[in-house]
Amino acid sequence: MKKKIVFFTESMELMGGMERVIAFLANELVPEYDVRVLTMYGEECTYFELHCPIDTLNIQIPARGLLNKIQRYVQTINRLKQYLKCNLDIEYLVANSAAMSGSAMLLKVLTNTSVKMIPFEHNKFMFPGKAWRFLRKYTFTKAHRVIALTRDAHEDYLKINSPSVHIPNAVAMTTDHISKVDNKKLLAVGRLVYQKGFDTLLPVWKEVIASYPEWQLEIVGDGEDGLMLKALADKLEITDNVIFFGQSNDIQDRYLSASGFILSSRYEGFCLVMIEAMAHGLPCVSFDCESGPNEVIENGINGYLVEDQNATELADKIKQYIALTLEEKQKMSLNAKETSYRYSPEIIIERWKKEVLND
Repeated sequence: MKKKIVFFTESMELMGGMERVIAFLANELVPEYDVRVLTMYGEECTYFELHCPIDTLNIQIPARGLLNKIQRYVQTINRLKQYLKCNLDIEYLVANSAAMSGSAMLLKVLTNTSVKMIPFEHNKFMFPGKAWRFLRKYTFTKAHRVIALTRDAHEDYLKINSPSVHIPNAVAMTTDHISKVDNKKLLAVGRLVYQKGFDTLLPVWKEVIASYPEWQLEIVGDGEDGLMLKALADKLEITDNVIFFGQSNDIQDRYLSASGFILSSRYEGFCLVMIEAMAHGLPCVSFDCESGPNEVIENGINGYLVEDQNATELADKIKQYIALTLEEKQKMSLNAKETSYRYSPEIIIERWKKEVLND
């Protein structure tokens, strides 16, 4: 009989890196395991192909305001408890994000359920705040494994005596093609929210195009700051050099038509889109933010790493990259592609089997 694995997440109706990772892991494990996805709400996988069933706790309380959030997670814990009682054959529950991990581990401590809980947070260790860090400290020791996407997160988990394993995400979006890096176009991808730092990137881009007015910046993604960012681009008078694509189902075309990738985030857990960009041969210019980019970028080899939130240096490094000859860009492009092989699906899924699902 196949062992049963449940991936527990907020929803699969969203289009984001975490949902992409869950779909990838679930699909890869289906041949050898009985796999299901459990959501707080929603029974559809809107943007990604999923080869396993979806169950839902049907939590309808919105995460707005402290009282609603408390009610939401109390209801989540209660309904998760009932779900586990009705599904006694579950061997592993992989809890995605801080909220899911906190709910699952609190339930583990309170009920001593036999289900092997595996917190799998997709953000920096310090996220989202002191309450969750306190909860981790006193519950994660009861986990079967804790997945750390970066080395620094792994070290932080070890400091609270949790059974951490360092396994980065796989780049599931693969291609045999790479960009020719000959278009006067750079790419940024991510939700249009404060974390991603597009409000920093736009003034930086104004400085870049003062030297290179023929270059374009493409931004793929949507989010709550979309109108504000478009207004900022208009205020900076750079709308002729910035394209906001919104959500894109042809993201691979965007990667392949660009000549480089910019990461302006204030923080990351593990920047999957940067690895995807490298898989398409895009050298990356990135802030050395917490956490992840410094594990991937080698200065002058596959991109440039910039002092965290140093906008002046970011502009300088982007201009330095643009100024390279096509031959120099292509050499860096091949190095970026080579870097992405470390995150190949075969390598990462085998590590999950050996280091996480190994009992």
